Amino acid sequence: MMVLPLIAGSMIAGVCALQETGAQTGRMAKVALMYFAGTTTVAVMLGLLLVVTIRPGAGGAEWVGPAGQEEVATTDKTMIETILDIFLKLFPSNIVAAAANMNVLGVVTFSLFFGTVLSRLGPSGATLINGIHVFNEVIMNMVLAILWLSPLG
Repeated sequence: MMVLPLIAGSMIAGVCALQETGAQTGRMAKVALMYFAGTTTVAVMLGLLLVVTIRPGAGGAEWVGPAGQEEVATTDKTMIETILDIFLKLFPSNIVAAAANMNVLGVVTFSLFFGTVLSRLGPSGATLINGIHVFNEVIMNMVLAILWLSPLG
């Protein structure tokens, strides 16, 4: 329940803050985003390669349902289909549906794009940028409260 507002608020507020501080910070942001995209791509490709090569779970006992019925997952996708599926999730056709389906990748992409466009609006976007900073602070304080109260049960 707190994951998507935390991600969206932090990403939008962070991008807006980077754009407000100047051109050198914008250059640093581009390098950081390229590094993030590069390491994520390498991690996804390595993970897919290892899953296709090792095939974890293959040959193991099948899961038996509560009534003794076997339920076998039919997710025999090729590596190319899996990679294309990841790229399709980057750009959801509906951001509300992406949030409802916990498409975090789509929410991150939308948040980065929204923050970039919002920060380029100049003075006309300042009110919304301040509102997003306040929203981000509220979400951060809610998460902090949850973390402090979670050991109590």
